[in-house]
Amino acid sequence: MAKVVYVKLRGAKSGRKSGSVTSKRVKDTQGKATTVYTVNAESRTFGEDLRYAFEQNVRRARRENMKRFGLADRVRKGG
Repeated sequence: MAKVVYVKLRGAKSGRKSGSVTSKRVKDTQGKATTVYTVNAESRTFGEDLRYAFEQNVRRARRENMKRFGLADRVRKGG
């Protein structure tokens, strides 16, 4: 009989928001609201905080690309 083993695939902090990352809703030049993530440079977990902010920006960019182009990762080549 095979033994079933359960293992977490992601790290303990991966995908979690740290207290050093803050998000603010601001308006861009056209007046549309957007979310901006700021990272505290004095934080002991600066690397993890920066990665979290980057992941959030990539998630937003992929969602926007999917809406505009139908592809999450790249833009279709024009014909």
